[in-house]
Amino acid sequence: MHVFASSRTFEVWQWGPGHTGLLLRSWGGSADEARIEVLFKPADFVCLPNRLPGVDIAMVTDGDVYAAVPRVLGRDLKQWENLFVVTSGKVSGWVVGGSVNGRCGPESGSHEPIFDGWEAREPVRNLFTTNTAPQ
Repeated sequence: MHVFASSRTFEVWQWGPGHTGLLLRSWGGSADEARIEVLFKPADFVCLPNRLPGVDIAMVTDGDVYAAVPRVLGRDLKQWENLFVVTSGKVSGWVVGGSVNGRCGPESGSHEPIFDGWEAREPVRNLFTTNTAPQ
């Protein structure tokens, strides 16, 4: 299932195991262009480069990567875990986690994440959410 794509460059901004998640951030190209953040929560396993020039995120339930990840982890995916494949140019990586969500907000120069609570507050808006149980 295709989740999100952007031609912008994203960076790994924060990552902590368990419920803290993995936060990818893309700054706007100009002062009036919105900042985009992508949050995988929780993010239990991550195989990604630090800088992603363009991203395409898909949630997968079969295929070569889905078959390879359990060998890398040393175990099968748990019932609540999803596998997200993140492609950037010619490089593909993956995240094992619960869900992935995207938000955008004004480019304020702040280093504070725009994922600061359960719901987006103006002027921040939701872009997408998987908000699904694993397969």
